[in-house]
Amino acid sequence: MADTPERIWIEQDDCPYFYEESELAEVGSHVTEYIRADLCHRPAPAATDTGLVRYDLSIFGNGIVEMGGGAYVRADQAKELLAAERAKTERWYKKAMDAGVITHSDGTTSHPMRKERDDLKADNAALTARVKELSETLDKQRELDNESTLHHYNRAKALETRLAAARKALEATHEAISEYYRYQTGGEMRGSYDGKPERNALWKSMYKARAALEDKP
Repeated sequence: MADTPERIWIEQDDCPYFYEESELAEVGSHVTEYIRADLCHRPAPAATDTGLVRYDLSIFGNGIVEMGGGAYVRADQAKELLAAERAKTERWYKKAMDAGVITHSDGTTSHPMRKERDDLKADNAALTARVKELSETLDKQRELDNESTLHHYNRAKALETRLAAARKALEATHEAISEYYRYQTGGEMRGSYDGKPERNALWKSMYKARAALEDKP
């Protein structure tokens, strides 16, 4: 292994990293890519302490060695975590876009469909108020219909009563007319019978029938 490992610094995605020749068994390859964790300006993964092996420069001058809390991480491990985070972000972004939400670079969100949503809420509130108004009107109309039905029922019963009284009065009128007719044609005579009682009975029965038909006393 070389005393002074060759380092090639490369700037990519705002994260400087380098390749270093190494034959360390724990690294597993002759040329290993490392990333300066403290110089990487990309957002850190949500679980950077899970599954990441930390490395740093050996104090004995023998290159990069595994060291807890070191300044470097394996690039392949970091990229795997970053790829998972990016995939998660893209999934949420797609869901947000499907829902009409736009996420800006500064982390703020806007809702192009918010006005349409608010308009729909207003329309729904107006429709709800209209339905309530129509429901109240329908209830009042039902009350009026019930009152009207009761009124017509009572009126029909009264007419039936008047009709029955009129029929009874007409029967009496028919009897009085028959009696007067017998007097006029020289029918059955009763002493000094002069027909006046029959005429009075006829008029009385006629007035009674008329009063029954007109519902007057």
